[in-house]
Amino acid sequence: MTESREPIAAPVLTWCAISLLPILLVAAHVSLRPDNDSEERNALTIFVVVEIAASSLLFPWLMRNMRTSAAIMLLCIPLAHLVGWMADESWVNTALTMLALESWLVSLWLWSKVVDRRRIQMHAVAAAGLIGIGSMLLLYLRMEFRDSLADFDGKWVGCVLASIFAGSLIGRRLFGNRVFFL
Repeated sequence: MTESREPIAAPVLTWCAISLLPILLVAAHVSLRPDNDSEERNALTIFVVVEIAASSLLFPWLMRNMRTSAAIMLLCIPLAHLVGWMADESWVNTALTMLALESWLVSLWLWSKVVDRRRIQMHAVAAAGLIGIGSMLLLYLRMEFRDSLADFDGKWVGCVLASIFAGSLIGRRLFGNRVFFL
């Protein structure tokens, strides 16, 4: 007896479209700030912001099974390298950014395994959106109101977010339904 598998085409194609949006903006030299003449130097940051924001809002659908989750996580690797190449980033910065993004996606996958009911998924999306988009908004505000990014190393953001989600996963497993934000 063969078991039916859910198709992965819709989530993976949606993720490709979301991932290609910041790449196309940078390739077309669309300036997101009026005083910035070159967006290529911010390409990796723009890419990570879009990826974290989109994944935090769509994670129950994107991470619904292991095949879809693995495809999405593996798709981020070449795209992050492409963006790093476009931004002329060092391979170390690109690898650290990719590691932060992958840890964020793994934590969302783990969280999607815990939230199983529709009502809890909606609360989880709200919490993930608050954490993911809120932290990216703080990163943007810091970039906007600083003179330069030379003194800012924002690669820790994904690791901090992943630890928050891992803590919520552990709390949910230890305390069951008594975790107050779910």
